[in-house]
Amino acid sequence: MDWQTDPLLREEITVARRAPRAIPMQYAWSPCAGMTLLTWKGHAVGAVYSDGRYWLKWRRREHVGTAASPGQARRFMARWLHAHRHLAPLLDADLPPKTLVPLQEFLRDYDTRVGGHARA
Repeated sequence: MDWQTDPLLREEITVARRAPRAIPMQYAWSPCAGMTLLTWKGHAVGAVYSDGRYWLKWRRREHVGTAASPGQARRFMARWLHAHRHLAPLLDADLPPKTLVPLQEFLRDYDTRVGGHARA
């Protein structure tokens, strides 16, 4: 029983601590009227409301939910963003248009802009 009382006989076990959960640097929380807005490079990608509701827009999908408190919702979002930290939330400006132009119409417009060659 000496090992319980003598500190020199105790085996010290080091426990690796996890890094604190923080959102990646390109994200920022901005307080707004009645909610906290999550921005990515200045564009709104999510929000947390004072009643615990939250939404996050990520690659053309909108994730919504309700947490017990706004702080818990922010922790949920920070944890989720930390898990996806190597990807970026594509903004609408980065995505191709939802409706594509038919090929013939595109070629006709392209020919008139480039050099006036007419395709038969």
